[in-house]
Amino acid sequence: MSKSFAFSALDWPTTEPHPCLQEQTLLQNRSVDLTPGADAVEEAELAMRLILMAGQKNMSGAGERHKDWWNNATVDDTPVLNGKTVGLVGYTPASRMLARRAHFGFGMKATFFDDTGLPPEILSETSATQSSLEELLAESDVVSMHLSGANRRHVLNGPKLDLMRPSALLINATGGNQINPLALSNMLMFDLIAGAGLVVETDGTRCDTTLTQCPTVVTVGRDTSTRPQHIQ
Repeated sequence: MSKSFAFSALDWPTTEPHPCLQEQTLLQNRSVDLTPGADAVEEAELAMRLILMAGQKNMSGAGERHKDWWNNATVDDTPVLNGKTVGLVGYTPASRMLARRAHFGFGMKATFFDDTGLPPEILSETSATQSSLEELLAESDVVSMHLSGANRRHVLNGPKLDLMRPSALLINATGGNQINPLALSNMLMFDLIAGAGLVVETDGTRCDTTLTQCPTVVTVGRDTSTRPQHIQ
């Protein structure tokens, strides 16, 4: 039976407003386009779900060769994320929410890459750091894609993916074409990264069969027909 490990506003343990409910105020001076069909909360929770699913699959079956990465796992094979680093490629409301869930819910460290740079107050709320894309790929245990806007096609190509750790997971909860699918397939086929978690549209239009048939890939379907196209 599958489990949902998403950390929601209802889980916030204090009387203070949950940080995820403050996005519009804190981002009032920044216009952020989101991937069509996804809002920030859905994208962040899908990404966290994919991290856990990919970690669980990586610990058994085809992912057995990387089992030592998820050391000290619980009896139900929930991956231990405490102390691991999640690299967030792109700063959006969703990536900020994911950083909070990963940090406060699972004890993960967060590092961001964004072309425009991030103000110190954004980084300080989760003790996050800011890195170049190359540094983030080389140092992260989990890489999660959250790029927005145009000219993002295949930002992660073969040379960029080759920088990732062999034990790392690649997560794409936004869809789109940020990752070169052939390059990612090669990385997975030759065991150069541990696994991937991907969102696919329920009608299959964005489903790359080469990737979804890889034994170390997990996918979550998403219906985008009724979701807003962007947020300002």
